[in-house]
Amino acid sequence: MPRKLTNEEVLDTCNKYELEWIDGEYIGAMKPIICKDKNGYIILTRIGNLKYWDGAISPFHTSNPYTMQNIKTLLKNNNYQIELLSEDYKGNDIPIPCKW
Repeated sequence: MPRKLTNEEVLDTCNKYELEWIDGEYIGAMKPIICKDKNGYIILTRIGNLKYWDGAISPFHTSNPYTMQNIKTLLKNNNYQIELLSEDYKGNDIPIPCKW
């Protein structure tokens, strides 16, 4: 049975991929951690996924409960004057109602 990572090892992994570990709680390999990237996007991921995908975790994914918040951050960061009319993200092939 593999040993559980320490908080320091999790922090080192996050730092390696330029992520800020914002929840600061590591329970185990099967429980997700919450991180923020350099663009301010929040991702929910497992430490194993970070390592497997070499840090390339999308902040815009149906499995990430912070996707709509990340879309709002994207709009704000790029000074887009768009109002989102929905809080639901159902995938990149389904339009999000918005007001220009």
